Amino acid sequence: MKTIKKILALSLSVLLLFTCLSFSVFAEEQNVVFGDIDGDGEVKIVDARIVLSMAAGITEPDVSKADMDADGIVSLSDARAVLALSIDLVELPEKTGDNLISDDPENEFIKLIAEEYDVDPEALVAIYAVPDKGNNFVLEFSKTSKGYSRKPKDLKKLYQIDLEKNINIATKTGIGCVGCSMGESILMFSLVKTVIMPEFPDYFEL
Repeated sequence: MKTIKKILALSLSVLLLFTCLSFSVFAEEQNVVFGDIDGDGEVKIVDARIVLSMAAGITEPDVSKADMDADGIVSLSDARAVLALSIDLVELPEKTGDNLISDDPENEFIKLIAEEYDVDPEALVAIYAVPDKGNNFVLEFSKTSKGYSRKPKDLKKLYQIDLEKNINIATKTGIGCVGCSMGESILMFSLVKTVIMPEFPDYFEL
């Protein structure tokens, strides 16, 4: 089962990379940034949220901007592509930073969440960009009889931290989310479990 999941994760990564690279020539010719849905010149977490909202039917889909795989609709796969771009999971030629992951209690993002929300640092894992682009995540896991589980099913909360250290919170059910709608929270939570966590098998029990 673990081998199958790894193959699926790898296949998704290859698909996203192929999609992004195949679109890069078009994007260059049209003077646009691939994945920049709000038109501010950068691909950020807010762009992923916009596509999530479109995919969930919360806002009107804009196929001209958000149809990342050119299949004629705005779907979850498009949201995954933008999310992957926003946290540098897909490496394009213009990439200037790296993704890092840490479960060190002294990590600045883990310390921020632990202190702000009185959470045990042992329950947290940080995924962040260097240099900091404001697309930083801290994952909070539930405690089991054997300690804190890092399985996707035990992901409790997702914290997104921007450059100004503003914090948005996504939850599994959308109840108690902060900085996003219930629908966006549920979809973001799902994407982290299915897209981000498989990229770091050494840290998560997949």
